[in-house]
Amino acid sequence: MIVRMKKVHICIRDKDRDAALKTLRNLGLMHIMTPKKESEQTALLLEKIHRYDRVRTILENAAPHHGSDESVPVYQSLEELTDRIIELDDEISDLHDRLRALGAMERFFEQWGDFNPKDVQNLSDSGLFISFAKVKEDSLLHDLHYITLKKEKTHRRIMVVQRDRKQDLPFEHTALPELGLRDIKEERKLIDQKISIIHHHFHTAADAAELLKKSVLEMTADLEFEEVKNGLEEAGSIRWFTGFIPEDETPRITEAARKHAWALIINDPSPEEPVPTKMKNRPFVRLIEPIFSVLGTVPGYREYDISGLFLIFFAVFVPMIIGDAGYGVLFLAGAVLLHRRAGKVTRLAGLIYLLSGTTILWGALTGTWFGSETIASWGVFQALMVPGLASFPSVAGVETYITQRNVMYLCFIIGTVQLSIACLMNFKRDFPMLSSYSHIGWLVMIIGLYFLVLNLVLGFDLPVWSVAAVAVGFVLIILFNAQQEDTSFLKGLLRGVGGLFTTFLDSISTFSNIISYIRLFAVGMASVAISSSFNSMAQPLFSGVLIPAALLVLLIGHGLNIVMALLSVFVHGIRLNMLEFSGQLGMEWTGFSYAPFREQDISDNT
Repeated sequence: MIVRMKKVHICIRDKDRDAALKTLRNLGLMHIMTPKKESEQTALLLEKIHRYDRVRTILENAAPHHGSDESVPVYQSLEELTDRIIELDDEISDLHDRLRALGAMERFFEQWGDFNPKDVQNLSDSGLFISFAKVKEDSLLHDLHYITLKKEKTHRRIMVVQRDRKQDLPFEHTALPELGLRDIKEERKLIDQKISIIHHHFHTAADAAELLKKSVLEMTADLEFEEVKNGLEEAGSIRWFTGFIPEDETPRITEAARKHAWALIINDPSPEEPVPTKMKNRPFVRLIEPIFSVLGTVPGYREYDISGLFLIFFAVFVPMIIGDAGYGVLFLAGAVLLHRRAGKVTRLAGLIYLLSGTTILWGALTGTWFGSETIASWGVFQALMVPGLASFPSVAGVETYITQRNVMYLCFIIGTVQLSIACLMNFKRDFPMLSSYSHIGWLVMIIGLYFLVLNLVLGFDLPVWSVAAVAVGFVLIILFNAQQEDTSFLKGLLRGVGGLFTTFLDSISTFSNIISYIRLFAVGMASVAISSSFNSMAQPLFSGVLIPAALLVLLIGHGLNIVMALLSVFVHGIRLNMLEFSGQLGMEWTGFSYAPFREQDISDNT
């Protein structure tokens, strides 16, 4: 759920500014909304944070480099270490630039042959001028002295020999590299040695990464403190600032204000002002948080927290999209590895446990195990299969069109249920206002459109009353959608009639939303077809020396299919929750997270 918030105004004396902010930071309750301001001190802190963080990243990524006998100096401070590591990192960048330049020189000799540019210069100094050019066959002059170095389809690479450098030639000369091939290789070797020594230096200093990380966290806390302090509003010797706290924390902030003699005002946020969103859910529902973190989405303070419903429907969408119990077993193994590595069930591991479980269940019901019809026909797996949902109808003894129709039918049921829940949630939110009955109109329309979809897509008979339901729903929307508390029913009706065309377009959109749930069937069927195809490709190879090739085909094929299935989960599974369902709810996901001004927990981050 979304925690109710209170708006807080705190006034303090200027001389108490630092002490008050430290007390407030220790409390860790208030999301400060007063704009933060920079200063010369914050600019220096920020630059130092960037430097330390850069060095921390370098040291964390440092791999062991053996074979270097270079001694590494002991640094007296993190600042000294930071300066030296940045200097060495810049040197590595310059060395890599030089390697790229040497590579370009090497490519020249691959095209023109091996010779020393210094010899060419020596000949030039003695009066024999050598130049190189790539020319077309029809551009060669008959009186030109040249040696063909390499012939190509329409061109040839030539070395021109001249006694007179001023003689005009009908083509451009090719510039020579500064070094010969032998010198290039020698310099490359020296550069590689220098880079190895620097990497060895990084590796031996890698233990400082944790100290740098801790220092960055401390400086980040200091930076935030200074920015908040600089941003306080002022009037003479009085400073004040504004923020938000969870409603159930008001006694703590009130007690702190009384104890430290702050002036305190607490009231409810106004309907139009932005309020941070704090989520508070049960442990099971919090499993969905890794998905929200990846998406970077936060519901607005006045919107719905759909975490629980998102998780429930996501746990239905994922198995239908992936469609394979064998893949579910692999995901389950991945969750076990994450669990063991962390020493506990993290939210990500818990989410994978849940999704792998529902994937195995759906795959077992459809008889899909690594897309293999042979495995599906085995006794225990065939016993678990529901014939009407079978991915391999021949194994279940049913017609293909029956199983496909049943899965599509199930998709439309899921879509209608999810969109209907959205209508009921909107009705509950707006009741007893007259506008709440427009959501009943949408609910009635969705039910009618559901039967229309079944008729158009699956060929089901269309009940007469379903057409009437669409019409009744449309009328209810026109009647109540624009009703407001401060206006008469007639004015609301006129506004509803004025939005007739928009309502008509929204009705078409709702119809397409129901149909869009068929993507669960389509993507799942495609996944099974791809895995089955790779199985067919590998099957003839399972004999003698070709067995490794067969295993390679299976590994690559199923690996690609798993990757595509996971991408489909994000493209389709999340879309149904974030667009179709959230759109029916009217959510815009315009919120921002509650981030209280508080101490950094160094122990948890190091």
